Amino acid sequence: MPWEFPKPRLSLRMLIVLVAFSAIAIWAWLFFLSPTRRFTRQLQAQQPAYQRREAAMGLGYGIPPWESGEAIGVLLRAMNDPNPRVRECVAAGLGAHGRRAESAIPSLVALLSDQDWGVRFTAAAALGAVIGPDGDGHDIAMLVLARALQDQNVEVRLSAARSLIDNGEFKESAATLAVIMGGTEDHLRSQIRLVRSRLGANTRLLIPGLATALRDKDVRTRKGALELLLEIAPPSTVRAALRVARREGDPDIRQWASEKLERLTPATDSDPE
Repeated sequence: MPWEFPKPRLSLRMLIVLVAFSAIAIWAWLFFLSPTRRFTRQLQAQQPAYQRREAAMGLGYGIPPWESGEAIGVLLRAMNDPNPRVRECVAAGLGAHGRRAESAIPSLVALLSDQDWGVRFTAAAALGAVIGPDGDGHDIAMLVLARALQDQNVEVRLSAARSLIDNGEFKESAATLAVIMGGTEDHLRSQIRLVRSRLGANTRLLIPGLATALRDKDVRTRKGALELLLEIAPPSTVRAALRVARREGDPDIRQWASEKLERLTPATDSDPE
């Protein structure tokens, strides 16, 4: 008895229909249902500002990984949006992509010169997230973040310091933390303590910069540096740093360091120079 092959269950016409339907479904997904395409349409200039803000954030946090390259490109094209809150969300969206958005470093560097402090604050934070240790833009990004430590807005300075610390730069950042810690803004002081706790064992890397800040001409900086040192360094290290400050040429610094050292030195201890 000859072998009988089973008859195909689908006709050729049905197969063609299925292939066409699949192609239409894929096209519909790419054009209508793709989060990146949807957010891109919402980010157009004619859309209201609140919708552009939401779209910029969505392009950072609400897309699948395989669409990240396209989303980053869309965000880069929106960098010059006339609304500062949209520019702020664009920077945040780029930062959400981390090192995949390393190509955005020049644009984020430019945003650090924005007139709006909120944009500068977010751009500094985003730069810290996208810098790669061996990337082409690493050096320029670190240099610009170091300059941002002198920003007129304290929130921007703190954001830049956090980004520098996250990327291994501690000395200059420690001085900025000391200045802010010596101020009266409780919410900023709380943020500094969060930075410190996040560092864990690496907190010790702040000690040299804070010890240097004990010799700053601004008493608030010295106060903040001492407060942080007392929280993260052994008492002997703090006393040694104060002894160095006591030898400064400025009489105000010498007097301040002597007073603090006297309070911190146990009566049974000698205090050699």
